[in-house]
Amino acid sequence: MNDYATVYLASAPDGKGRALTELKMNDVEGLTGTSMREIAILRGLNHKNIVTLLDVPKTKASSTLVFEYEDMRTIINEDLGIRTDKVRDFFKQVLCGLEFCHQNNITHCDLKPENILKRNDDVIKIGGFDLNRQMTNQSDNPTSEDNTLWYKPPEILLGETKYDGKVDIWSAGCILFEMIVQKPLFPGNDTDSEICYIFNRLGLPPPDYWPELSSNSILQRLYLTDINDREEVELTKEEYANSHLLDKLNKLSEEKSTYSGFQLAFPLMVKCLQPNQSVRIDATQALDDEYFGSVKCPKGLQDITTLNFVVDDSDMGYSVSDCCKYFPKCTDRAH
Repeated sequence: MNDYATVYLASAPDGKGRALTELKMNDVEGLTGTSMREIAILRGLNHKNIVTLLDVPKTKASSTLVFEYEDMRTIINEDLGIRTDKVRDFFKQVLCGLEFCHQNNITHCDLKPENILKRNDDVIKIGGFDLNRQMTNQSDNPTSEDNTLWYKPPEILLGETKYDGKVDIWSAGCILFEMIVQKPLFPGNDTDSEICYIFNRLGLPPPDYWPELSSNSILQRLYLTDINDREEVELTKEEYANSHLLDKLNKLSEEKSTYSGFQLAFPLMVKCLQPNQSVRIDATQALDDEYFGSVKCPKGLQDITTLNFVVDDSDMGYSVSDCCKYFPKCTDRAH
């Protein structure tokens, strides 16, 4: 639930589970730009691992998006956790969905367990596209309050104004850890505490690993007060990016990194959780990792770049008239 939507779980007459997202209507303009953007994106992204928008029933007070469901948060919190083979399968499907988004210039920007849905047949679907951004319009960056802090990458927390799909890969790495350990990796309460969690748990990198970091005013302020992990032995950038981060994550895993099914998961996790986005891998590189073997991703059925969305600069969403082309039940209030 958030300021503009409430999510309900329901059963359809066919016995299948559904997630219902009730979108609140603006008294004057109807659906907000945020809601229209999510609907438009979901109409265009047609891929096995992207949530399927089944219907959009509408009343005067709200519109409801109907999806397949069970969210990953519920699965992670189950007493027995997720089987090792299921973790690999689920995570690969998440990366397949992200790869398709990124190939179509869409960055999710709010990837978290609650936005990853699982059908009864174990097909994974990525949802929650209300905060996405088109990667070609990089001035529209999410603020540090936009999405759940636990999965936010350090470049955004530290005020970076340029980003790409690798912000989602950081989030995915956090989710992979959580699927295995059943605990969040960086559970900060606010932006400052989130930054401190990241660098206290992973350690501060050497200067040549991320040269721009030394001049970041936010980090310098926290370094003097709240960041405690100071390496006594100076590391090379290669040591930090590989053996150092792997050792840190292994220690945080509560010995689960030693389980036979997870031994290859942690080296991949290290590649996803590189604090410097220029060192972090992208979705395609992650899918080529030995953790997954040779199974290929399903192909998307439609390329969103063919839809020619018009951006309304006033609210960073798509214009009502443009979205209505892809949303048959929408009333175009602009005319």
